[in-house]
Parts: sequence; structure tokens; C-alpha cells
Amino acid sequence: MSAILLIALPLLVDHVAPSAIAKASPIDEFEQRALATGNPLVDLPALHRFTPGLYSRTVKMLKGVIYTSRLHLTRHQFVISTGRVTVFHDDGSQRTLSAPHVGITEPGTRRAILVHEDCVWTTFHPTEETDLEKIEAQLVAPRPEHLRERHCLQPSVTAKELST
Repeated sequence: MSAILLIALPLLVDHVAPSAIAKASPIDEFEQRALATGNPLVDLPALHRFTPGLYSRTVKMLKGVIYTSRLHLTRHQFVISTGRVTVFHDDGSQRTLSAPHVGITEPGTRRAILVHEDCVWTTFHPTEETDLEKIEAQLVAPRPEHLRERHCLQPSVTAKELST
């Protein structure tokens, strides 16, 4: 449930149904090609915090690794407190972001993130829920069966491969 970059949508919405985006995305296709290479995956532990009405999730992404996000269902804020990353979007756009950075993730966002410098990324979600499985179901769309794992790809998968 990583987040990044403000994406301007023609109609501002607070939630999108997972079925609204039916076809495979370029990031899904990239993940499939990368997995076929046999490159190892890395773990992405998260620090979960709960306060009244708010859930936050902090991850530390490592330099030289490419992370892929799930499809986000809700509009929420994020903060990059350390590091520098290049974010690739399904529409082919990319943007390099450096800490300190504050942004908004829009519903329907899916991205791949190439980490140039170790990065601490925190997302903030309004909810009273404290069950992580229920929160995940509220915030991100399920992946196709063959992509159930979060994919964090080692540096042998290049940034050029993301844009092809």
C-alpha cells in the first residue's frame, strides 16, 4: 500500500471499485516479465500505527530495488521523509521525487518505484478499523492470482525495462 504523486483526474472521486480497471496494466506486464527472469524478491516490512480515526503505514525502501504498488482504491496522503525515488505510472509517465515530499494518491493509482537512495515512505488513511486484513481490503484491489506477492525487484531489473 505504497503511495506517491498527485494525479489529476478529470472527476475527483474518493473511491474507485476494483472492477473499474479491468485490463492488465503495463506495471502488471512488467512484473510478469521481471518474475520470469528468476530475480529474487525482497521483503518490505511495514510499521503500522493507529490513532483515533487514522491508520498510517511506514515502509523503508532500499536503494537499487524496484517496488511495485497495488492498485489504490482511496484518496490518501503520503510523505517521503528520506530518500529519492523515480515513480513510474501505468500511463507511461514518470517523476523523480526527493525528501522531504508530501503528496496525494488518487484512487486508481498503480506505480512502480525505483529507489535511488534509501527511502522512508509513510501513507495516511482515515479509518477506525484496526484489523490489517480489513484495512487492506478497503485500501487496495486484490492482485491477480499469479501476482499475489508484493514484488520488490533487485537492481538487475533496470529502469529502462520499466518504460518499455
